[in-house]
Amino acid sequence: MNTASERLGLRYHRPEDNASIFKTYTGDLGSAKYLARQPHIDVAQTERMLTKVKRL
Repeated sequence: MNTASERLGLRYHRPEDNASIFKTYTGDLGSAKYLARQPHIDVAQTERMLTKVKRL
């Protein structure tokens, strides 16, 4: 699914996004301090989380 406006485009994540999601969000200590979770330790942990979320 894709959704777009003049200024913003949204889409579901793709497997090739996993490393970037890990580097900038799930594995980032600065981001994790605002969330109720610890940062992920590797890309595989992020992949497992995204697989779970996709099933919801």
